[in-house]
Amino acid sequence: MQSAQTDLGNANSQITFLQTLPERAQSAMSQDYQRMQDIRNRLSGLNNKQSGELTPSLRVRLNTELALLQLQLNQRQKDLDNNTSQQDLFNKQRDYLTAQIAQLNNWVQLLQQQVSTKRLTLTEKTVEESGSGEAIANEQALPAVIQKEQKLNQQLSQQLIDATQGIS
Repeated sequence: MQSAQTDLGNANSQITFLQTLPERAQSAMSQDYQRMQDIRNRLSGLNNKQSGELTPSLRVRLNTELALLQLQLNQRQKDLDNNTSQQDLFNKQRDYLTAQIAQLNNWVQLLQQQVSTKRLTLTEKTVEESGSGEAIANEQALPAVIQKEQKLNQQLSQQLIDATQGIS
């Protein structure tokens, strides 16, 4: 059951992550678009902030960064496209795990009821045996202190039976 509860917690975390993905992706995409525009302006010479020509190594670095940003944008768009499907999947997993946990809880409750019934049966049998004619006959031959303790035992056994029946 603990494993199912851990899996349920993980599914809930994934759902939360996926619910906030659009906002995070849009923010990152906006920053990437702005950086891409800055790089394009610089490569085309529209950005007069820096004097002089771009060195070949700087041009390669900027083109590489531009390509990387485009790949990141494509990946974020794919993530957004798959977001609904992933949310549906994790919602179904959460529903399944919730049902599984409920089933396990019911199973535990049934086992506890069976254990209580078994304990009650054994306690009743013990009380019956201690109250039988042979036990009473043997009891009269015992010292008064032991007879007193046996009566106390019978009372406690009856209380145990009553308490076990109350729990069930």
